[in-house]
Amino acid sequence: MTIAVNQRIKCRIYCEIASALIDTPSDLLLHTFRQRKGMRSRLSVAQNPNCANATSCTVNAVAQWSRGRCQVKGCSVTAESVFTFNEQKLVDTLLCCDLVALAARGARDPVFLISDDDDMIPAILLGGRMGGVVHVLETRSRKSAYRTLLQLYNVQISAL
Repeated sequence: MTIAVNQRIKCRIYCEIASALIDTPSDLLLHTFRQRKGMRSRLSVAQNPNCANATSCTVNAVAQWSRGRCQVKGCSVTAESVFTFNEQKLVDTLLCCDLVALAARGARDPVFLISDDDDMIPAILLGGRMGGVVHVLETRSRKSAYRTLLQLYNVQISAL
């Protein structure tokens, strides 16, 4: 990734898919990319008053599929038989473990995490509490419910 400011390159970041813990790089954790059947989440529907054709809108059908079945009465087709989605497993946990391991080394080297994922908050807090210098770079500016707690442990938060 290249970060540019005013048409000038400010820095370049080279990234890899996490496949091992930073302290045990020879213990490879492969096969993290998985294909799953069905739909990832159940959806709630709020009918939009600006819908151009509310009587024929398919939003209810999408929500019904997200619950695992067709909305047509008597249809036996399931979401698992017609939909798939891809996901990557282990990566967030690997990053959290690495953040804590690096923070445990003390303040000699700062730790930078680029993420908007609140699932990382416990590891970020622990890293800051352990005395690590932790910087969180968010890809979008937002109000986090945890910002005050993060600042209590000297976690620096910036938007890219």
